[in-house]
Amino acid sequence: ICIYELMIETGMMYDRDPETGIMTPTEFGGDLGEKLDIPEVKAEFKYLYSYGMSLISKKMVDIDTMKEVVLEKLIARTGLEPKKFDEWLGY
Repeated sequence: ICIYELMIETGMMYDRDPETGIMTPTEFGGDLGEKLDIPEVKAEFKYLYSYGMSLISKKMVDIDTMKEVVLEKLIARTGLEPKKFDEWLGY
């Protein structure tokens, strides 16, 4: 679960150049509540959320632990309630 948490922190704080692989501080940092409609922001959240759910389905982490991490590390950053977060991502 620590690696997943690191993925979240990295995804939220840095952008990776697809050609060079170089990571730079993201331009979307800070208060994300106003930036939720930016496609890149939404795509990053969706990727990280989906990845976390795949870890549950592969039985690599238990659901309660994942729920806690997703609530604290992903959903809290948006300012959305969990149900609204799911709707925002299209689930």
